[in-house]
Amino acid sequence: MSRQPVSGVRRWVPGPTLRHGLPVLLGGICLYLVWLRCAAVSLADLRIAIADLPGMAWVTALLATLGSFWAVGRYDVVLHRHLRTGQDPQEAAHAGRAAIAIGQTIGFGLITGALVRWKWFEPRMSLLRAGQLTLTVTVLFLACWGIVTLCALAISPVLPGAPGLWGAAAALALIALLGVSLFQPGIRRLPLRWPSIRAMLRLLSLTAVDTLLAAIALWVLLPEGAGIGFVALLPVYLLALGAALLSGTPGGVGPFEVTLLALLPASAEVDLLAACITFRLVYYALPASLAGVALIWRHATPLAPERFQFGPCPGQHAAAQIPHAEVQLHSQIDKTLLWVPETQTGWMVAPTPQALVALFDPLCARARPEAALDALEAEAHRDGTVPVLYKCDGRLASAARARGYTVRALAEDAVIDPARFDLNARGCRQLRRKLRKVAQSDLVFAEVQGAPPYGEMAALSADWAARNGGERGFSMSRFEDAPLSAQRIFTARRAGTLLAFVTFNTTRKGWALDLVRSAAEVPDGTTHRLVLAAIETARAEGCERFSLAAVPLNAPPKAPTELLARWASGLLKRANAPGLRQFKSAFAPRWETRYVAAPSVAGLTLAMFDVVRRIRPGAAVRCARDAAAPDVPAPVGLARN
Repeated sequence: MSRQPVSGVRRWVPGPTLRHGLPVLLGGICLYLVWLRCAAVSLADLRIAIADLPGMAWVTALLATLGSFWAVGRYDVVLHRHLRTGQDPQEAAHAGRAAIAIGQTIGFGLITGALVRWKWFEPRMSLLRAGQLTLTVTVLFLACWGIVTLCALAISPVLPGAPGLWGAAAALALIALLGVSLFQPGIRRLPLRWPSIRAMLRLLSLTAVDTLLAAIALWVLLPEGAGIGFVALLPVYLLALGAALLSGTPGGVGPFEVTLLALLPASAEVDLLAACITFRLVYYALPASLAGVALIWRHATPLAPERFQFGPCPGQHAAAQIPHAEVQLHSQIDKTLLWVPETQTGWMVAPTPQALVALFDPLCARARPEAALDALEAEAHRDGTVPVLYKCDGRLASAARARGYTVRALAEDAVIDPARFDLNARGCRQLRRKLRKVAQSDLVFAEVQGAPPYGEMAALSADWAARNGGERGFSMSRFEDAPLSAQRIFTARRAGTLLAFVTFNTTRKGWALDLVRSAAEVPDGTTHRLVLAAIETARAEGCERFSLAAVPLNAPPKAPTELLARWASGLLKRANAPGLRQFKSAFAPRWETRYVAAPSVAGLTLAMFDVVRRIRPGAAVRCARDAAAPDVPAPVGLARN
């Protein structure tokens, strides 16, 4: 079947020419409409209206423009942190102001803004990265502009509709925008990673400040006889700004003026045109000229040294001082290590859309909790997220509580001292019964030496997951992302067939149980026997701490003020297989309370929402390595994880 011939327009007008010519054509049509509306206005009238403006109006407009561009620069600061470009915040603000000033004046904002930002940071930022940043700024500004405009229409509607209708629309738009930040849906053909709710609210407030001050700059430049109040002008200005931005015309010329003339009193043509001309001088031409000079004369400045580094911490600390064996999970796709060289401490962290979650305790056992918390808070601030401690110990929870954090008991860790473990102790009676049962079977128990049997383990794990509603993750491994090559693995076989296995994360100081998988027909007590074999091996190697991993609190708090802790504990209970506490209790462990903490109840709630989404079976996770900018080289001696 033959293709249909293209239209006549597409035959003789190339695609790029059509795309970039349309804004110019649209601007020309709008200017023609302005000419028709203002045909009776003479140049002499315009000169008189402009000349009659008092000096204080010019000064006020300049000050409002200065404040507006301060907010404009902060957009880029927030989004540089969000995208982790590694650029200095002050430089990011200057580049953002230059890009907006030049882009809004000559038009074609996406292309112009990307080129200006790329030139400003060259050679430390690629053109692709600059384009991604510009696209993110544009999309998020338009989203925030829409909400601010709806709020302005609710205060002073200039379009049909009751104020309550516009207010409801603004509320729904805000809920939708924050919902996108909360759920982080993938958007096809739009390579954006949405900011956290905290960062989005910051962008929304900056948009409100920016547009409010820009509207003030326009309003004070209206001649006194115009008779247009600021409350009436604000929504009209916002609609005109949107028309200018969406049209893509150079400087928004045409659509901006048409919108103002269409929505404001017909008797104010001369005053409106005079205000538009002076507004373009103050808010467009002057900032664009200054930005152009700065872009030509600026010199590239070196990157500020990173205080906090993502990647493996120095080798002497990795094995000797890390108290929790679960740190081996840092090799998973959604986790990394945050190391602070100057304090010789750090965390295993899991960035989520709303939080920077530090799992367990600091990497260095001797580190002061205050120094470790400083590092976590600073890094979370850079990313516009909430710093969260997850499954931390009592010492760290006390330090967080002293800072005003909201702290809740979350789980209990079953810990054994291998050197003191006694199978004949009173608390191990159930364990002895299980071992007697499995001793009568023909199973062969052994530790895996060499390469793990991935194929057999994968098949057994898939069968186990199908029977138990899927695998849970986050502070434990799913089979596909478990660091098996670095783990200690113990198996149970019958006639060479794998029936069960357990895996342990290990460091020089400790072991921690990770995966527990078994077949449906496995004899009772098989898993107990595998864990006992691991305890005996750990004791022989001088292990100081042997963790059977955490389980939800046995008795969640019942006070009304502890509803959040009860909710989190209930979620964790559903994330664990039935009888897990009973299984671990058979080894008579020492139960250590683990806590979750965040600076506020709201922050803790958002973080727990993200954590539960990561825990649930089949959860898709974002690679923690995406948080690092590809354009920024890793510090010497450290690899970006």
